[in-house]
Amino acid sequence: MTAVPAARRGLVVTIAALAVVTLGGCGSSTTSQNAGSTLTLYSLAPLHGPPAQRSRDIVDGEKLALQQSGGQLGGLSLNFRSADSGKPDGSATPLSAATAAHSAAQDGSAIGVVGDVGTTATETAIPLTNAGGDLQVTPAATYAGLTTTRGAAVPDQPARLYPTGRRTFARVIGSDLTQAPAIVRLARRAGCRSLDVVSGAAPEERSLARLVREASGGRARVVAAANATGATGATRAPCAFVSVEQPQDAAPLMRALHRAHPAMTLLAPASLVDPWLARALGPAAAVTRLLSPVPRLADLPPAAHRFAAAFHTTFGRAPGPYAFLGYDAMRGIIAAIERAGPRGGDRDAVVAAFLGHPRPSVLGTASTKTNGDTTLAPWAQARIHHGRIVLGKRV
Repeated sequence: MTAVPAARRGLVVTIAALAVVTLGGCGSSTTSQNAGSTLTLYSLAPLHGPPAQRSRDIVDGEKLALQQSGGQLGGLSLNFRSADSGKPDGSATPLSAATAAHSAAQDGSAIGVVGDVGTTATETAIPLTNAGGDLQVTPAATYAGLTTTRGAAVPDQPARLYPTGRRTFARVIGSDLTQAPAIVRLARRAGCRSLDVVSGAAPEERSLARLVREASGGRARVVAAANATGATGATRAPCAFVSVEQPQDAAPLMRALHRAHPAMTLLAPASLVDPWLARALGPAAAVTRLLSPVPRLADLPPAAHRFAAAFHTTFGRAPGPYAFLGYDAMRGIIAAIERAGPRGGDRDAVVAAFLGHPRPSVLGTASTKTNGDTTLAPWAQARIHHGRIVLGKRV
């Protein structure tokens, strides 16, 4: 993902949201909150380039959840559509994300959206789906400013993301408010006596860096990624946490850190639990410790084992950690439609049935807060072995 300055990003999102509201006022099907008896569930994710394999896991998890529902809920029929929110090289921009989100926001049969994956794409999609009244659930975006003022890196977030004034967005992954202290625990488990936080330039990357420093009691030192391997302001601690969201940006930085400090332990956030990154790190992989949003299968309840078996049978491979989250996101939306009962085709009713209620999860007992955050965040450690991500115990 190409980092977009906060001011420009906010402008693009605002223009996109206004476009949806204007279209709605001109006779668009989104003027009605009733999606009818044939409902469409959308998936938004980058489907090409480096993010493709992680996105494939997410989308296949969604498909399995829909398949297990039988495509029917009472008298309602469920359809599925996938929209690519990235460019051909896999990077996501406000324009590419808005193009994908428009397809859901302007579809009169749309009832729910799973996505997006990165912060820029998710920030762009939320005002569009909110204006259309659709429930949006992310399986991957952790940036705190999507749901809370604490950790927000852009003025007036999260309020500016919801043009209707109502919350319609939720996560099935923990936010950075829970990820940051988990990263500090991971550092302690890795034996880190001190910690440098190497921060990218994007607002969400700086936000996570600040939250990690806070969680460390102010003992961690924040270093700009541009200076991390230079003579001035360079990293010097035995461990460095890389606060960079996109694997394409993180890989060269982590390789450079390893070349400069071969004995340094590198710590990485959940956004870097990515198959492409695992292969791209080279020798740096051996000293990298990742924070995973999902622990090893042995630490998960029976429902997760059943999901993993069904996923393998259906798709011919073991599910990656984000497959569990894609599955949970889709199951949660389907459960909200079912909870809404006779109003299962009503967007407002489906949103109300999701926010503030328990939801099905193969990871454990879960509920969604009224602000959209999840009560379940089973952060765990992970390593890279022979180019593959190996999940470990909870931290």
